Amino acid sequence: MSSGKILYYDDEQRAWIENIKFRELKTWMYRLLNDGESYPLYIPMADSPPGDIIQDFFESSDNDHFKGRVRRIIVELVNDWRLQRDTDGMLFDLATMIALLRIFQARFRLLSLVKEGHLKGRLYRGVDLHFHLLRVLAGLKLSIDLKLVIYRDFDNPAYAPILFVSSWLLGERGYSLAIDLLDRFIDLQLKSPGQMEFHSSVRKFLDSFGLANLKKDFGKIIDALSSENIEYFMKSLDEIGYLVSLKPDAISISITERLPHGVAAERGA
Repeated sequence: MSSGKILYYDDEQRAWIENIKFRELKTWMYRLLNDGESYPLYIPMADSPPGDIIQDFFESSDNDHFKGRVRRIIVELVNDWRLQRDTDGMLFDLATMIALLRIFQARFRLLSLVKEGHLKGRLYRGVDLHFHLLRVLAGLKLSIDLKLVIYRDFDNPAYAPILFVSSWLLGERGYSLAIDLLDRFIDLQLKSPGQMEFHSSVRKFLDSFGLANLKKDFGKIIDALSSENIEYFMKSLDEIGYLVSLKPDAISISITERLPHGVAAERGA
C-alpha cells in the first residue's frame, strides 16, 4: 500500500489517497472507520472523528473518479458491516456520510438493520444507533419503506418523534398515516412531559400539513382524537397561529361535545 513513509502534508496525503487502487482505498477506509488507524497518513485522531476525515477529503476533492469510488466503498462497507465484528462507531459514521452525501444505494442495508431492531438501546456518542438510522432514512425521505417499523416502534418514546416525522414525509399518503397516529403521539407527549421534541414534531407536522389542508381535513383530524387530546391539539394550533385563521364554521360543534365536561363548560361560559 505504501513504501512505509508517513505522509504529513495535505498535498501528499491527497495525492496518495486519490491515486491508490480501489481495494487499497477500501481497506484504508475500513481501518480508519473501524480501528481509528490512518497510516500512512498522519492525522491526529483526537482532532476529528473518522467519518469527518473521509468527508473532508471528499468535499475538498475535484477528482470525480475518487468521489465515485468513495461513494461506492461506503455502500460496500455498510453492506458488509456486522454487529458482532465491527464497531458501532463505524456504522454511525457510515450512516452519517450516507445522509450527507445522499447515497441512496445504501438504503437497503439501513432498512434491513432497523427492521431487525438489534441496535435499539445501543449508544454511540450518546446517540441511540437505531434512532440514528431512522433519522438518516427519514432525511433521505425513504419513509414508505418504514411503515412496518413505524407501527412496531411507535409506542417507544425514544423513537416516536422521528417515526411521526417519517409518517408525514410520505406526502399525501403520509398525512393520512400521521393523522391516524396523532392521537397515540399526543398520548405519549402527555405521558412524557418535558420532552419538547414531541411538541415540536406536532408543530412541524401542522406547518407541513398547511392551513388549506387543515381546513379541509379538520373534522377528520378531530374525529381521530380522543376527548382528552383535543385540547392539546387546539393549543398547538393556537401556538403556531392557525387557530385564529380557521373560520368559526370550520370548527365543528362536535369539538365542544367531545371535550371533557369541565372544559366544555368553561368554553361555554
